[in-house]
Amino acid sequence: MDLNELNRAATTSGGKWVKLRTKEDGSFEGTLVAFESRPRTDMENNVVMKRGTDTPRTEWLLTLSVPLAEREGPEDDGTRKMPCNEAMQSAISAAIKACGEPAKEGDTLKIAVSADPVDKMRQATYVARWTPGKPIIDIDEF
Repeated sequence: MDLNELNRAATTSGGKWVKLRTKEDGSFEGTLVAFESRPRTDMENNVVMKRGTDTPRTEWLLTLSVPLAEREGPEDDGTRKMPCNEAMQSAISAAIKACGEPAKEGDTLKIAVSADPVDKMRQATYVARWTPGKPIIDIDEF
């Protein structure tokens, strides 16, 4: 049995959803807990295809944790789920490349809409910053 999978499932269950579609939604900052890449689906749970192809569109699902000060009461565990469309994926990818280190659990993402979508069928433009987490010191090494 893979206990990493069990731990990941335990930390990613529940949580609130993050909405970032327009500048009015503000920005979001959280610490990475888990990452999943999955086929994008519509409201009826049908897989959405790339325009003019039989290739499914890919959606990232980031599970992030927010600081205690940003939680909405004692029942809020701080877990947030953020579905990422292609435009958001591009901004996050650029931010990871700019930080100069590979992404890992414990890193921090800050993301915001920099330009609203021009219509309902378009995606917003995003800007993101990826900050590597502090390395964990293994006291067994001493």
